[in-house]
Amino acid sequence: MQTTLPIFAALFASIALADDFKTINGKEYKNATVTRVEADGIVIRSKSGLSKVYFTELPKEVQERFHYDPENAATAHAAEMAVIEQTNQQVEESNKQRREVEQQKALENRLSQLQQQEENLLAQIGGVNNSAAAAQETATYVHERSKLRLEDIAAYGSAHSADAQLALTYQQWARERALAGDLAGAERFNAMADEVKERIPELRSFEKPLQGQSARNASDSLEADLRLLRGRLDDVRKEKQRVTHELERKKAQRQP
Repeated sequence: MQTTLPIFAALFASIALADDFKTINGKEYKNATVTRVEADGIVIRSKSGLSKVYFTELPKEVQERFHYDPENAATAHAAEMAVIEQTNQQVEESNKQRREVEQQKALENRLSQLQQQEENLLAQIGGVNNSAAAAQETATYVHERSKLRLEDIAAYGSAHSADAQLALTYQQWARERALAGDLAGAERFNAMADEVKERIPELRSFEKPLQGQSARNASDSLEADLRLLRGRLDDVRKEKQRVTHELERKKAQRQP
């Protein structure tokens, strides 16, 4: 104890007083104060701030002055490096977990977007299918109503010319009622005209099995729209399947 006290006293005095230090490579620290002595070096304060100078960089007399022990320094350095390595591993593991959480969240968001796209495409395909069905009905109606005109039947002088003329008269009255704003009256006369036309065989025997050009064009356009939408739907479903598998793999990796 009596031997140790003078050593600490001398060490404290060395730390407290300002001094000049010069490394073996020629770097100088003027009027520097030693603030801390560590196993592998000293921490000094100079006009340039705080610096750590390792004992291996200092002359032998400075090493002896601060009781440098290479074995202790190596042990301390190994312990310090172990702490640094452990800290870095913890930081890397934390960053890895954070990245995995972010990637899983991104996959979940992507899957939600694809689900919404799939639903939107299915709704669009349903709408186009309805339009195609309506177009087909329109084409069939054109076909069914592609018959002789009432005017032609009335002019032929056949047995049903009178019925045709009567139907034309009811239709004229219906138009007049419609122009006058009497929609109920117009509907009534149109119904009466339809009843009369049902008695005229020529309206059924001279049907023309032809589809209107406009109806064909509309049908072709709708078919093209359907092909495009179904192609997009296939792409979305493939991407959805890929994202689902990737998400399941991520979740399995995170399970303990």
